[in-house]
Amino acid sequence: MKENNRRFHVEQDRAYSGEWINEGAKWANTKVNLIPMWTVYELVGVPSFETPVFHGTELACLDWVKEQS
Repeated sequence: MKENNRRFHVEQDRAYSGEWINEGAKWANTKVNLIPMWTVYELVGVPSFETPVFHGTELACLDWVKEQS
């Protein structure tokens, strides 16, 4: 049986609006809105980078991750 070492992270998508003013370590005057779509990211490499591999509803994303194992 093939060993599966793939790692995934599911995250809700966001939309940003407002001004992008960098004040030190934080952004000022920026509004973050969560939208009803989700993205599955695969953690690739060391140090790991999040690579988007699937996009859909929360349930579809969770099902996709289950199918990969």
